[in-house]
Amino acid sequence: MLFRMPVELIIAIRYIFTKRNFQFITIISFISIIGITVGVAALIIVMSIFNGFQELTERQLMGYDPHIRISPKDGNRLMNSDSIMQIINKNQNVILSSKLLSGKVVGINNNIVQVFNLQGIDKKSADFYSEVKSNIVAGKFKLTLEDETPGIIIGAGLAEKLKVMPGDSVKIVSPRIIESSISSFKPYQSINVVVTALFQTNIQDFDIRDGFVMMPTARKIFHTPGEIVSSIELKIKGTYKSYQIGDELKKSLKNEYKIETWQDLNNDLYKIMKFERIAAFLILSLIIILAVFNVLVSLTMTVVEKRSDISALKAMGANSKVIRNIFLAEGSFIGIISTLAGILLGLGFCYGQINFKWFAIDTNKYIIDAIPVSVNFNDVLIVAAVSLVLSTIATIYPSMRASNQDIIKGIRSE
Repeated sequence: MLFRMPVELIIAIRYIFTKRNFQFITIISFISIIGITVGVAALIIVMSIFNGFQELTERQLMGYDPHIRISPKDGNRLMNSDSIMQIINKNQNVILSSKLLSGKVVGINNNIVQVFNLQGIDKKSADFYSEVKSNIVAGKFKLTLEDETPGIIIGAGLAEKLKVMPGDSVKIVSPRIIESSISSFKPYQSINVVVTALFQTNIQDFDIRDGFVMMPTARKIFHTPGEIVSSIELKIKGTYKSYQIGDELKKSLKNEYKIETWQDLNNDLYKIMKFERIAAFLILSLIIILAVFNVLVSLTMTVVEKRSDISALKAMGANSKVIRNIFLAEGSFIGIISTLAGILLGLGFCYGQINFKWFAIDTNKYIIDAIPVSVNFNDVLIVAAVSLVLSTIATIYPSMRASNQDIIKGIRSE
């Protein structure tokens, strides 16, 4: 049995493409189609660019920050790290774990003084900091020299502030040492370390803030004995399941410690990115709203122009529902065609940028070679749904007006 198109849709399509008495209606209809197409395409492109930059940021942050951090609820030191590590290592989702002893210190090079965050790491946990290792720009990743002199790896930004290069010595003083020297009225005893390497992650906060030493050196600087550490850092399977795995660890550890995921550690950044996405979506949605308003205007004018046709259809037996469906179908058809065209245009641009890098970036200045783009099909579905819903809403008034038209008045108007 051959498919038969509903009569309402046939008439609706005929009204869209028929030659009109008022060419202005055709122009408005054409503008509305172009407007919805451009609006849908722009939303898909901009949301995909936001996704690309967010994924780039996440890759950098997850490469440097832990996926999950366990720290004390009160104070800044974990007293029983060994027993906690035994519980953690039983969780099959944990890939790597590392103890960390960190705190603020003062770095001194000649007359230059700089406060930064010193992190003491276990020798056996060096693989945990593979992102630092892969971003070494000068020197070698080693925290102890051949003569057992303690070494330090610092960010390139911090090295610039201290005016040091690999091979230079830096004096380290902790607040505890300064406090002890003041209370005893004796000169403070600094600890000398040698800069062995510089890393550059291109994340400014890390590059100007952090330095790494071996755990024994950190214990000596902070005067921290035994198994006491600042936190335990974890890398897990399935980084986007961090909240679920975090809840499992809370149960295992009887909820006695603070457990933060990589999203929690960068909560402010994610709030900003989320706000930017929402703001961009709302602003660009105005393009679709204006185009949909043109659909409403063109349909309303079409109702006025086709008064005699409407009256004739009613005289031949068409009820108000059929008349209403004709104009609902006309507006919906415009919305569907425009939305599909916008989706194809937006996805075409995105995949062209992904595969051919149309908008390239100078790699001498930036860490990427092109504007990052990542298509999320949930975003595409949301944009399409918004466009179709608005297009359908725009048809309600014209279709109701057409269905309520009086037959006699429509015929007399001719």
